[in-house]
Amino acid sequence: MFKTDDFANTEISVSDLTNQIKHTLSSNFNNLNILGEVSNFRPSSIGHWYFTLKDSNASISAVMFKGNTRRMQPLKDGDQICVSGSLDVYAPRGSYQIICSSINFVGLGNILAQLEERKKAYEKAGWFDTKYKKQISKIPNKLGIVTSPTTAALQDALQVLHRRAPSLDVIIIPAVVQGDGAAKTIARAIELANKYMLCDQLIITRGGGSIEDLLPFSDDLVLKAILISKIPVISGVGHEIDWALSDFVADLRAPTPSAAAELASSGIFETIEKNKELSFNITHSIKSKISFISEKTNRFDKNMLQSLIRSKIDSYLFKLANSESDIERSLDGRIENLSKQNTLYKSDINREIDNKYLSIKYHYKEIQNSIARDVDSKISDGKLYISNINNNIVNGIEKRIYQNEYIINSNFKNLISLFENKIKEINTKNNDLKNLYSYKIDNKYNSFQSRFLLTTTEIKALSPNSILKRGYSIVEDKNGVIISSIKQISHDELLAIKVKDGSIKVKVE
Repeated sequence: MFKTDDFANTEISVSDLTNQIKHTLSSNFNNLNILGEVSNFRPSSIGHWYFTLKDSNASISAVMFKGNTRRMQPLKDGDQICVSGSLDVYAPRGSYQIICSSINFVGLGNILAQLEERKKAYEKAGWFDTKYKKQISKIPNKLGIVTSPTTAALQDALQVLHRRAPSLDVIIIPAVVQGDGAAKTIARAIELANKYMLCDQLIITRGGGSIEDLLPFSDDLVLKAILISKIPVISGVGHEIDWALSDFVADLRAPTPSAAAELASSGIFETIEKNKELSFNITHSIKSKISFISEKTNRFDKNMLQSLIRSKIDSYLFKLANSESDIERSLDGRIENLSKQNTLYKSDINREIDNKYLSIKYHYKEIQNSIARDVDSKISDGKLYISNINNNIVNGIEKRIYQNEYIINSNFKNLISLFENKIKEINTKNNDLKNLYSYKIDNKYNSFQSRFLLTTTEIKALSPNSILKRGYSIVEDKNGVIISSIKQISHDELLAIKVKDGSIKVKVE
């Protein structure tokens, strides 16, 4: 064994000192048999075992290499074991550890054994039954988180909530989550949340740690507070491999704090995603309808309709003009035929008169009058027939023109009315969406304004001026340094005492 005197007044390197310590430990601490409890068991990917061996007052690092672990059953936290081995130093870190050659199981560690016994007792009493489980709201109005404000677990949960449910109101209910008195503060936080109905959903959480670190979440006070809570409770304690009795009593168990935040915000997150999809579909539908209506409107342009109507009228006028011309030609033809027939009649009569003049001279006047009447009647009937045909054609054409104008005007009015109704429908939907988002924005602004006023009030209450106004004073030395201890002052030293309305100069006696 070396002595410290051997190195007196001699400069040595860190490596030399570590090698001497390593030699001393390995030479004097071998063939050891050490009893303790396994904690923080970490098997490596290549087969080595790393863990901590501890009792109620101390702990030491230990390692068992893969050549010896092959014939061993795996360890777990809480196992009570007796290891055989020697003490060695790991030079790169300057730490010492037990190199285990063999391990004998003594039994479960006291802590783990107690937890298992209590778990069985609570399960038998029915504390884990589903009949006590309350429904977890998918869309809570306000979420409460019971944890230490300084933990990384809280920051992880808040980041998840900010990403998935930015509009959700969150209240932090501070509690100590480790060590003596932690269980009492956790239970008190749950009771306060229920007494004042601070939220409608509650998360109790902390980050990972050893079995001892998580014990407050298995305490009777905490478990009873969860069981009688009117507010649904989500337990998110430790890492995925960790557990506490609160996981079984709570209404819902989450493997990690971040997972607890995801479960609490799942409904809001799904609603936001559905709203995004619905908004996209509505916008796409409105754009499609506007495009369709615009296309129809362009297709039935007013100028084009007027041009179409004028074209139709011109067509009917052209037909009317042609009909009048046809009627005139027909009348002329009929009159000409009647004239020819009249001439033929007259010729025949003249010939018959010449032939029978002597025999029927006394009838000449009567026959002549009869022929004249017959001719006049034929002409009159022909004119009346032509006039009736002309009136019927004109009336038919005017009626057709009126009917076509009425149909065209009705179709045009219907298209205009349909277009106006579609525009009104789109404007109504746009106004509804505008009012909905305006309402949400106003609510969010009012919430932030209330938080800002509350924070401002708290800051003012903590300011030095507010403290002075309540009757307290601040003592400073001549350099303006605040005196917080009597050890900072000396005899005859000049001090200044600040009060709310000025400063008092004093001298120390």
